[in-house]
Amino acid sequence: MSESEFAEKANKITEKACLCEGLANAAFLSYDIERKGEKQGVAICPGPNMAYFTKDLSLKEMVNHIYGRANVIETKNRPHMFIKELAMYVDYFSNKVEELSDSFNAKNQKYLTAFQTNLNEGIEYYQQLFSQSKIYFESNKESLLNELETLRTALFDIKIPILVKA
Repeated sequence: MSESEFAEKANKITEKACLCEGLANAAFLSYDIERKGEKQGVAICPGPNMAYFTKDLSLKEMVNHIYGRANVIETKNRPHMFIKELAMYVDYFSNKVEELSDSFNAKNQKYLTAFQTNLNEGIEYYQQLFSQSKIYFESNKESLLNELETLRTALFDIKIPILVKA
């Protein structure tokens, strides 16, 4: 097989490292606690909101931002964190359907169907949360509910292959 084909296949079967261990390693190192398992370095998880920072900040500026004393993000139209995370899962699901289409079987069909069902249930949960909360989501409830419906449509536009039983 070609080099690019090999790299793609290797990537599919390569196990990823656990980010949680890397995040916890700072405490293990600081307090000289013995670690079990893989000896990896310290990881920093910036999260998807890092995309909305547009300049370098001092520690004081960042702390003020974290505690709500200042807003250092200049982007005005930033998606809600629940909507952003859900959109990332819908993208992941789409990629997973594409990835598994080459070797589609009953196990993959069950996995993808359960994944899609779980995402839809998550959308329903968010719809209830956004609709029923009188405090947190009142000012942007309509736009949040519209974004959820857009994501639900995108989710079900992703077609899971159907196995034909002989």
